[in-house]
Amino acid sequence: MMQKIKRIKTYTFIVYIIETLVVLGLIIFKLVKDTNTTFVDNPTILFIIFSLIFGINIVVALLSQRSIEVDARINHIGITNTLGADISEAFIYGELGMVIFDSNQEIIWTSELFEERNIRCVGKNVTETFPEVKAFFDNTDQTPDEVKVALNSRDYSVLCLRELDLLVFKDTTEIDKLYEMKEKQAPVFIAVAIDNLTDLESIGQDENTTQYELEVRKLIIEWGKHYDVYTHLIGDDVYLIVAQEEEYIKMVNDKFNIMDQVHEVTKTANIPLTISIGVGRGNSDFNRLAELSSSAMDVALSRGGGQIVINNYGAHMEFFGGTTEIKTKKNTVRSRVLSQSLYTHIQSNDKILLAPHTNADFDAIGACLGLYTMAKAQNKEAWIVCPLNCMEIKTRTAIKDLFKKEEIDDIFIDEAKALTLVDDKTLVCLADINRAKLTPCPKLIEVAQRIAVIDHHRRAEDAIDNPIFSIIETTASSASELVVELIKFSKSKINIVPRVATALLAGILLDTSGFRNKCSAETFEACMLLKEYGADLDAANDYLKDEYEEYELKTKIMNNAETIHFGIVLTTAPDDLIVDRTILAKVGNDAMNVKGIKAIFVIGLIGQNEVGVSARSDGSFNVQLILEKMGGGGHFAMAATQIKDKSIADVREELIKIVDNYISEMRFD
Repeated sequence: MMQKIKRIKTYTFIVYIIETLVVLGLIIFKLVKDTNTTFVDNPTILFIIFSLIFGINIVVALLSQRSIEVDARINHIGITNTLGADISEAFIYGELGMVIFDSNQEIIWTSELFEERNIRCVGKNVTETFPEVKAFFDNTDQTPDEVKVALNSRDYSVLCLRELDLLVFKDTTEIDKLYEMKEKQAPVFIAVAIDNLTDLESIGQDENTTQYELEVRKLIIEWGKHYDVYTHLIGDDVYLIVAQEEEYIKMVNDKFNIMDQVHEVTKTANIPLTISIGVGRGNSDFNRLAELSSSAMDVALSRGGGQIVINNYGAHMEFFGGTTEIKTKKNTVRSRVLSQSLYTHIQSNDKILLAPHTNADFDAIGACLGLYTMAKAQNKEAWIVCPLNCMEIKTRTAIKDLFKKEEIDDIFIDEAKALTLVDDKTLVCLADINRAKLTPCPKLIEVAQRIAVIDHHRRAEDAIDNPIFSIIETTASSASELVVELIKFSKSKINIVPRVATALLAGILLDTSGFRNKCSAETFEACMLLKEYGADLDAANDYLKDEYEEYELKTKIMNNAETIHFGIVLTTAPDDLIVDRTILAKVGNDAMNVKGIKAIFVIGLIGQNEVGVSARSDGSFNVQLILEKMGGGGHFAMAATQIKDKSIADVREELIKIVDNYISEMRFD
């Protein structure tokens, strides 16, 4: 119909041009004639001429109007017959509106809903009137099923039926408000635990320490009152907060300032009090929310405490805080209990399979050899599921030096062989790792019925679920140290042969950077015990020494160092050189001996289309949180990740952005 209107406009314009030319012709004719009397001077003739012109105009106008009315009537009859006589009332009741457009995307008809709401758009371009519907007309594979359109303070969901040149508008204003209200009122469970409370009790409940404990408890209660949420003490050191999503969002926007408040109270008093927060959200079932918040709290505590873990139902966990390392909680009683528990698990199984992480280093292999010794001491069959090609170069060289070929073939097996050995009486024990996908045998972890975990890295989101035995001790220097403690407190007498003791000592030396990082009294006690078993310190140091080429490469990488924030350094290996991941780690270790460097990130190409990042810090900066956002992990002062199908430049840019965001969100100085 719109095209017909255009044609009528064109024809009318032509008629008016002709009429104008006729009148002008008469005037010119009159002016150029010499005679005084012509037919132009005859009033009768002029009357007839102008009457004809006027009549023609009337006829054209009537014919145009008649043509438009006929088309409009045909259009109206067609819609009525198609949808039914009473359909308009049903559409208005359901708050449904329709818009029909032509091949030129011009609106030619709207339903009664638009008339009632004073939305006048007939004759206008549909995409100019409703810009949101442009997505329906883009010839791409990403055409949406529906779009949202706002008109006169109302919200509409719009569907497009291209074959009918029809847009269907559904008023969703009230429904959207209900959904928004439901989201705001969704329940959220928040568990708040006071860390190190037992440590506070162990140093003596004098008036001063009691005052600080009460102050922290008061802060938690006042924090809950501030957001008008339900707060209840459910244990000696755990508070449960039940909130609505709207209040939880306010807490997030305030960056859980309770962490800052507790830190301000305790930082000058040398009181080892921090708090951990576990959040469960995204589900309306209270039992499920309780499980989510409890699981989040377990993860927060296993990662060292002093942080926030948000467990989103059906989605990944989120981690905040963790900017200070928690003080050691290890004690002799706990170590003895854990050792006896592991002894029982080994005793109750026929076969023991030990698995380190991929590209296993001295710490992972040393810990596995220590556990292998424990199993053999109980006359159990045991193997280490890590062939030589899954070890880093120095470790591989040392193993070849410490063991004969026949012994290596007997002790170290691959995943295929391990899968033939596993059954319901097999214990699979992970050492220096708590994530199945980072082991040389992920399929073995899937089929194993009994799994134990011994690790000193923070618990990852995808850590092994429900192991029958678990030690994730983030305050330990290394997995080798943990294994030596388990051997020390074992119920049975375990004799560590000198070569295994040397491997364990090399593992401790590696992860402490030669006793420069993360050393505690337990670390030196473990080394002392290993010396008693005949560990060769000179040999262990020799295994860790660099070749000249390695030293030269480390120097070349360090020459590219740049400071991206105060005390935070980033450096990259040459783009055209594939380096071993251990080189990146060693560059980081060496850099931490430079005064003024709080943290360093080392980036390099470690394989075809694979970039590695190794990070180290002095304990004032949590590098694990940074690299977890890039798919990696580790613990507070040491972390790493591997990224495929990205260049060094891309990884560098992404890392800088993450560090920038982390710096801006840091809670503590």
